[in-house]
Amino acid sequence: LPERIANPRRALFIDAIEFLEKDPFDLEPGDDVMIAVTFRNLDSFDLKEVKMIAAVNDLDTRRSVGLFTLPKRKETTKLVTIHIPEDAQPGEYDLQIYAQDNKKVKRYVYRELVIN
Repeated sequence: LPERIANPRRALFIDAIEFLEKDPFDLEPGDDVMIAVTFRNLDSFDLKEVKMIAAVNDLDTRRSVGLFTLPKRKETTKLVTIHIPEDAQPGEYDLQIYAQDNKKVKRYVYRELVIN
């Protein structure tokens, strides 16, 4: 029988984050920012009921994608769109990408957004 990865946190990997259509360092209030997030399952078992959340907490905006299954030793890309509120103030903000499966395997990554 295949064995699980000893540290379950290492099973779920966020391989890439790509901003589509908009430059994350040149955003305006009211923009919709489409993001492609590529996940990889490094475990020898499927990750089930995976949910991804993309959030900019300082702007009180968040979107989720899921639930989906990430097959063993495979990768998948999911799209999510974040809306920059009309009343957003110029500045630098943290975009948090968070993913978790039904066994509580979690991953967090952050990317900077700049609103002009």
